[in-house]
Amino acid sequence: SSGINAEYGEGEEIVTIEKGVLWNSFEDDEVTTTTEDRKNSTKRRSKWTQEAEEALVAAVKKYGVGQWATILSDKRFDILAERDNMQLKDKWRNMLKKDPRLGIYNR
Repeated sequence: SSGINAEYGEGEEIVTIEKGVLWNSFEDDEVTTTTEDRKNSTKRRSKWTQEAEEALVAAVKKYGVGQWATILSDKRFDILAERDNMQLKDKWRNMLKKDPRLGIYNR
């Protein structure tokens, strides 16, 4: 098996991956994304500021690691609003590598 054709189902959701194209059908809605679309995405990475890093530390201190959606929904941390869950998780992991003392907030 080449792994090109695969179907994954969970409940009524069926996801089919075939030759770089993803079809996701859920309740008759269809979303199609190609790997080319993702490569050509206009989403830009922005550099993390010291203020944003401090906000992330404060947010993790308040809510805990893994509560990325809750952190993003808290208006007190709106400096993080341009980020998504994965970016917060990845940044936190990278910050822990640089400063293991931040691990005290990993509960």
